[in-house]
Amino acid sequence: MVVLQINKFFYEKGGTERYFFSVSEELARRGHEVMHFSMRHPQNEPSKWSDYFVDQVDFDGGEDSVYSLARGRSFIRSREAREKIARLVTVRRPDVAHLHNIYHQLTPSIVAELAHRGIPMVMTLHDHKLICPNYSLFSNGHVCYRCRGGKFYNAVLERCNGGSLRRSALIAVESYAQKWSRAYDAVNRLIAPSLYMQQMFLEAGYDRERVVHLPGFVSPHESTGPMNDVEEDMLEELPERFALYFGRLSAGKGVRVLLDAMARVPQIPLVVCGDGPEKESLQRHADHLRLEHIYFYGHVRRTALRRVLSRASISVLPALGPENAPFAVLESAVAAVPTVVSDVGGLPEMALLAGGTVFPSGNAGALAVCLDEIWMNRRSAIDRAREGRKEILEHYALAHHMQRLEAIYTDAIEARQAAA
Repeated sequence: MVVLQINKFFYEKGGTERYFFSVSEELARRGHEVMHFSMRHPQNEPSKWSDYFVDQVDFDGGEDSVYSLARGRSFIRSREAREKIARLVTVRRPDVAHLHNIYHQLTPSIVAELAHRGIPMVMTLHDHKLICPNYSLFSNGHVCYRCRGGKFYNAVLERCNGGSLRRSALIAVESYAQKWSRAYDAVNRLIAPSLYMQQMFLEAGYDRERVVHLPGFVSPHESTGPMNDVEEDMLEELPERFALYFGRLSAGKGVRVLLDAMARVPQIPLVVCGDGPEKESLQRHADHLRLEHIYFYGHVRRTALRRVLSRASISVLPALGPENAPFAVLESAVAAVPTVVSDVGGLPEMALLAGGTVFPSGNAGALAVCLDEIWMNRRSAIDRAREGRKEILEHYALAHHMQRLEAIYTDAIEARQAAA
């Protein structure tokens, strides 16, 4: 089978890209031919298909850059992306196209072109973008469902894109354009990595036949590379036992709530690995709380992060916004580290398998109680985590995932043929 994998970033920027590269490698390992379509960027991995990638577009360069791009309609429809993907599939026609994150830089114009050429499509729902203009169902410090049902004007009223009226208006216009043009109707199958995400899209009116649940995959034997001197020094200074948060430092991740909880359990050191817009604010908050045993390490490469995780006593994901199916839960479970998560999005269903603990989102007192319970009853927590590891490895098995994915590809192909 010839599979065209499409994602706007071609370097490991986050969980979406990690899955994108991993599934491409596994498809190739299983004998499929894998093509790629993406955006050019200095950090890109090498690709034989890079001549067909669209030019780099940066929507993080300030309000003026976003406004000028939007005026040219490239924010919603990209003529360059449509022309380049047309050239690509003319040179080598894929049997199926697998879409990941295509918004803004690649745009749904590529969906229209692939549909015009009769190429079957599947799309992994890595986020809420098709039902929420700002991706996350989280705005101004709280979970927000006001845009559900196609009421995207609420994105403007809430100013949910960083508090900016202009940016919020742009993403609302984008969502209305997608809705009215039925841009994604041509995608044959939508893949939900969590039962939570599948249910969200069914409640939004998507057909049950189109929205299929397929959990991600984990490998207990993924290789790691050597560490540098800075990383070695970091490992040397870690406390003997500690709680760990690793991930993006943004408002919806709930790290401020975690810090408030740590003030109630001063005997537990906390290690924070990650970067993001809230980093400096969180450091100031930790100082304000006079947290003595907290370590902010910024971005940590996966090689070193695995070593840190292997030493952790607890892994914490205190999200305020609804998460989908984050790798952090899977990685913690595979490492048999007791996990504490909030009760939002797909986190509870993952924690249930992993033998983890769930607390009410935003409740620092309840989180502190959970942390103290695990800290004081280390042996029983580790035993639950080890049992959970077995469940996770079975439920998120690589072979099962790939077999199901191949079946979904075949299903999409048959659906396209039936509609022709």
